[in-house]
Amino acid sequence: CLSLGVDSPAAVTVRVLGRIADNRQADKPGHLMSMRVIFSLVLITVWCSAAALQPASHGTSFHLRWAAVNRPGSDPDRAKRNQDAYFVAELEPWNDADRGRWLGLGVLDGHGKRGHDVAGFLAERLPPTIQRTGTTGDGLIEAFEEAHEEQRALPATEVDSRVSGAACVFACVPAPSAGGGRRPAFVRVANAGDCRGVMGRRVGASGWRGVALSEDTTVAIAEERARVEAAGARVDQFGNVFAGPVGISMTRVLGDDVMARVGVIPTPVVIDTPVTEDDEFVVLVSDGVSGVMSDDEIANALGPLATGEGGGSGGGDLDAALGNLAAMAAEKWQGGLPCEVKVDDITAAVVLLAP
Repeated sequence: CLSLGVDSPAAVTVRVLGRIADNRQADKPGHLMSMRVIFSLVLITVWCSAAALQPASHGTSFHLRWAAVNRPGSDPDRAKRNQDAYFVAELEPWNDADRGRWLGLGVLDGHGKRGHDVAGFLAERLPPTIQRTGTTGDGLIEAFEEAHEEQRALPATEVDSRVSGAACVFACVPAPSAGGGRRPAFVRVANAGDCRGVMGRRVGASGWRGVALSEDTTVAIAEERARVEAAGARVDQFGNVFAGPVGISMTRVLGDDVMARVGVIPTPVVIDTPVTEDDEFVVLVSDGVSGVMSDDEIANALGPLATGEGGGSGGGDLDAALGNLAAMAAEKWQGGLPCEVKVDDITAAVVLLAP
C-alpha cells in the first residue's frame, strides 16, 4: 500500500492491484496500473497509464464501458520519452452538490524536459483530489489548482516543473441510475491546454459528427492573449507564449513554474454539454491525435467500431476502435513519407454513454 497524506479528515490509501512501473523513477516502459483508492470510507477505483504502449486497457464501471490506449511517439533525431498519461476513475464525492456516482477520465500531455514526470504525478494525484473537492465546476477548478500547487511544492529531484508541465483534459460522466434513462443528461469537461474532449454523435444512418466538449486554451482566444500579454508575455507569430527564452503554445497548463510569471495559469475551463439520444460516446485525446485530426475525423474513426454495426452501443469493440484511431493519427504524422519522421505520443480514452 502507498499512503498519501492530504489535508482531509482521513488519509488517502492507494493499493496497487496490478503492476506498476513509476515513470518518475524509471526509464523503462510498462506503466499500466490499476489502483484502488479508499477515502473516508468511499471507494474509488483508478486505472492509470503514464507511459508505454500497451494493448488498450478497458473495463466496465457503473455500467459504463470504457477503454484507453497510449502509443509512444518517436523522433529519428533523438531519444524520446513518452510524456502522455491517462487515468480512469470511479468517483463518489461525499461533499459534492452534484451528489452521485461519476466515471472520470483524464488525459495528460507533458512537455519540457521533465514533462513525463509532471504528467505522471498529476495522473496519480488528480483522482483522489477530485474525489475530495467534488465534480462541480468549482470542485474541478479547485482540484486542478491544488494538484498544480502540490507538484510545484515537491523537490526538483522528484518532480521538476520549473520549465516542464502538462496539458490536461478531464471528463466526468454521471453514472446511470437504476431505472434511469439510457444516457446521462450532460457531460462535464475541464480543460487546461491543448488536449481535447469530443463527443461522437450519429448523423443519419452511418455518419458521425464530432461535438467539441472543450476548447484549446491558446492565444487564439482573445481573452487568453490579453491576459498573458498584460502579464508581460511575448507572443510570436506562431502563437507561442514566451517568458524570456522559455516558450509554450498554451495559455493554461499545470506545472511550468516559469510561465506563471507571464499569466499562464492552471485553472481549467469547465464546460457542461447536453447529451442527446444521438450521442454515443465521449473521447479524450492528447494533441498527438487532435494535432492532426479534426473532431469529425476522430468521431468517424471511432464510431463504427465503438458502437458495432447493429447500431446499439452495447456491441462495439472499443479496443479495435482506439487501435484504428491511433493508427490513423500515426499515419497522418507520417504523411506518406518513405522515411522515419517525428511522431507525437498518441493517447485516447473513450466511454460509451449508453450502458
